[in-house]
Amino acid sequence: MRRILATALAAASFFQMAANADETVLDGLVWRYDATDGGAIIRGAALPAPAPDVENAAAGASSTTALEELKVPAELGGLAVVAIGDDAFNENERLREVKVPEGVKRIGSRAFKDCRSLRSVKLPDSATEIGDRAFSGCRALKSVSLGSHVTNIAERTFRDCRSLGSIDLPECLASIGEKAFADCAALHVVTVPHGVTNIAGWAFADCAALSTVVFLGAEPAVGDDAFARVGEGCFFRASAEEGWSVKIPGTWQGRNIVDLAIETYRRTYLIFLPSIVGAIGTIAILILAIVLRERKEDDDEM
Repeated sequence: MRRILATALAAASFFQMAANADETVLDGLVWRYDATDGGAIIRGAALPAPAPDVENAAAGASSTTALEELKVPAELGGLAVVAIGDDAFNENERLREVKVPEGVKRIGSRAFKDCRSLRSVKLPDSATEIGDRAFSGCRALKSVSLGSHVTNIAERTFRDCRSLGSIDLPECLASIGEKAFADCAALHVVTVPHGVTNIAGWAFADCAALSTVVFLGAEPAVGDDAFARVGEGCFFRASAEEGWSVKIPGTWQGRNIVDLAIETYRRTYLIFLPSIVGAIGTIAILILAIVLRERKEDDDEM
């Protein structure tokens, strides 16, 4: 009874919120959208009114599946769909999968926030903007495809997505916002693309499983506590591009720096430990690694 009442209240809220929007029925769902000069902006989708007979009940079941496995239409009312509006599917607990078609450029703020059953999201290459908190609190979310043209991960976009183990960030990405991935408990590896110049504070804070962070480009600006309370022994690897410094103690996580130097040389990576005070230049660490390797080879020959 409570579930039915909650569904009815949610539907009533949805239609009240979208009272000024256009409405159309497509693929068994009632779609609400704003018609603009640039195209249609989706405000939400809902199941049709309860079926009065058995035949329509079967159609209603089909609609339920369509809502759970949501395929956003490319066109509504003769207009190309260009965006999913703010709060469009906020707290929709039915959604499990979302596919967004080419042509959609923006995912609004809080568009899918707290969709607790949502497991996978696929965005098109046309998408360039994702609003803040767009997927925050989607605790079942495991698979995300962001397309290739998103340049900014806004603040709290994926915060508290506890099932998200990894994510492929677009090569054109330039910035990662505050708490963008905070509290992603399952996130275990992050590769930061070449173009990222800024990682805001607490961006990956409390990602307890995070074990490897790889930077492919030059050193970005990193905000306070961006990697606070990540996995114990998390290993940061930086590229050999100019601008990086190597910050190391005599030992790290119980490993002698000599071993780390040799490993660094073999991988052609530099080690980046942002929490350690003191710096040794890039050339110095590479020379150390080369000398140690040659000494080891001489010892082996003897």
